[in-house]
Amino acid sequence: MRIVIVGGLGFIGKNLISALVSDNHTVVCCDVAQNISISNAEYHCISDVSDYENILEPDDCVIYLQWYGVPVSDAIIRSLNNNVIDTIRFLDICQRKKVSRFIFSSSGGTVYGVPCYTPIDEAHRLSPIS
Repeated sequence: MRIVIVGGLGFIGKNLISALVSDNHTVVCCDVAQNISISNAEYHCISDVSDYENILEPDDCVIYLQWYGVPVSDAIIRSLNNNVIDTIRFLDICQRKKVSRFIFSSSGGTVYGVPCYTPIDEAHRLSPIS
């Protein structure tokens, strides 16, 4: 299976790439860093969401790990553009390209909101902030 990992240069992405390659999947890593080389995976430096028009193929599985910053007031416009508008644009491209699967990964820390206690465990109440 051909798997496209969006935001693949972070901790989760790098480890996921290694696991998927060892399971004999064809892996395509997409991120914003330039001049990067990843062993056993195709890499694309993304400067704009429209770059995916030339990367995605029918029946791809997309794992979406990319996210910009945290929702704070001084960066709200940038956050909305990068996280909401660009994600919607990306999903539109996925639909047009007929990708077979889309897996969206969410940050576990934000689902708890302002913590009632620390360290936070899995029994903590959920109160998403975004």
